[in-house]
Amino acid sequence: MELLLHSYQAFPAISERAAWEKVRAVPENQAFIGEIFREAEEAMTSPVPPCSAIKFMEFNRTGNRSNYEKEYFRRRSRLLALVLAEGLEYKGRYTDMIIEYLCAISAEYTWAIPAHTAQKDVLPYFEREEIDLFSAETSHLVAQTLALMEKELAAVSPNLVKRLKKQVADRAIVPVETSLERYWWRDLTSNWNPWICSNLLGAANVLLADDPARLTAYAQKLTAVTDRYYQAYSEDGGCEEGPTYWTVSPVTYFLYLEALFRMSDGKINRFGDGKFRRMCEYIVAPFCGEGEVVAFGDSDRHLKVRGGILRRMADRIGSRRLREFADVQAAAVTRNLSCYFGGLAGLYELFQGGGEKTEQQDYLLAYSGLEQLFLRRGDRFLAVKAGSNGENHGHLDAGQFVFRIGGRFLALDLGTVEYTKKTFSHERFEIPALNSMGHNPLRFNGIGQGNGKEFAARDFHWEGDHEKLTVTMELAGCYPKELGLISYRRTLSFDGRNLTVRDEYKAEKELVPVMTVFSEFDNPVLRSNAEVKCEEHRLTDSKLKAAWGECLTRVTLSGNPAKAGVVELTFGIEDN
Repeated sequence: MELLLHSYQAFPAISERAAWEKVRAVPENQAFIGEIFREAEEAMTSPVPPCSAIKFMEFNRTGNRSNYEKEYFRRRSRLLALVLAEGLEYKGRYTDMIIEYLCAISAEYTWAIPAHTAQKDVLPYFEREEIDLFSAETSHLVAQTLALMEKELAAVSPNLVKRLKKQVADRAIVPVETSLERYWWRDLTSNWNPWICSNLLGAANVLLADDPARLTAYAQKLTAVTDRYYQAYSEDGGCEEGPTYWTVSPVTYFLYLEALFRMSDGKINRFGDGKFRRMCEYIVAPFCGEGEVVAFGDSDRHLKVRGGILRRMADRIGSRRLREFADVQAAAVTRNLSCYFGGLAGLYELFQGGGEKTEQQDYLLAYSGLEQLFLRRGDRFLAVKAGSNGENHGHLDAGQFVFRIGGRFLALDLGTVEYTKKTFSHERFEIPALNSMGHNPLRFNGIGQGNGKEFAARDFHWEGDHEKLTVTMELAGCYPKELGLISYRRTLSFDGRNLTVRDEYKAEKELVPVMTVFSEFDNPVLRSNAEVKCEEHRLTDSKLKAAWGECLTRVTLSGNPAKAGVVELTFGIEDN
């Protein structure tokens, strides 16, 4: 990066009235504008959400992270709503409350969340400010607020503007310039890497606007970090962290590259690389309905994509597939107040050049490196994963499959639970939804799959197309050696209508095979050679209930004790 970078204007300042009046007049923006004003008015009449030390310490004491995070994120979404409302109205009515929120955020003990700063002491101490996902986002939010309305804030208090600039410099700019090596995420190849770097570069774009040399040096440091992420990413473009984290992994990497592109007047252009194109297009595969995805790993069933960013991404890489997907998913795109891009991009980019919604096309999309496969045929949708049990945000689920007919899941993946201290600890796989109890590969003698990259599937192979498909894999290596498994071959056969699963195993000793399948149907199994038991399974986790409702059907298939055996079943709907 030898050329000198320069700052660019991401969005119009609120004083640029023609631009703001134009977006306010867009018919498709009216519902979102109404939401902005409702949230802003609530902020005007309610206390600032309290990010108390007591709630911060709660994570260290009890493992609960939700109580603090609820208030933490509400502060930021309300600040954004107030800023957007002032931009849309421009009467100064919201300015004092914007200042109230900025001062409250500025006074926080740290901008990182307690789950990311855990130490033995309930209140962490750092020689340099801790930078995590959300401290980086906060730095970007505060900086972008200055970019939008520094003149209006300075008219009330020039000292406030000085303080905010110093806060962002101290918490985001200087730590990277002077001690980047102390941050563990700089070597990560997961979502943390581009998520943090894209927000830090966004903050620097504002704070270092008057110093191109310093901005260039800062970007060089961050680009060395994001290069490690990109180099380690799967060549097939598949996102091992799942579709939910795709929105903060390849998407935030795109936002990082977009910033470099604009800072260099297009001279730094990495959009033409084939692997990057595959990374962007991956999200098409796991979408099984409007706003619904296959929830492999720590993903959620429901996923809303940011349409404006998706369309810009499609245009940058020249992807017709991604562009058509953005149009097909027009009803599922989100414009929210969870971060400044969710709000500003929602107003300024969502409906620029949007196409008409069309029918989703049939497809078979396979990722040999990731070892995942997705098939759509009419109202049928099939997803299969092999892989290993050492993936980022992964579960003990090598061999998992999902099958959907007519908008309902005959066999589903529960997805993730509400995050607590336990979720990312050595006790993670004591959580049933994350271990083999929550997935459909066989358990033997009550023992499920092991944890770690060494517990991996082999010989992942498929033949056919979206009309007729056979998938095979070897899963014996996913289980502890004490089971004495010699082989465990899973074969999935889709005939264009129904799905047949055949699990054949051999072992050194007698094993009792048991399969658990969660379903939205009372009895999704057409036929099986095993004993089939269907019972109501009530959900207790708040996140699972938000995804699936109060209860699902748990299907248990049990085989007889044997050194070798076959469990076979067919999922489908009876012909009328």
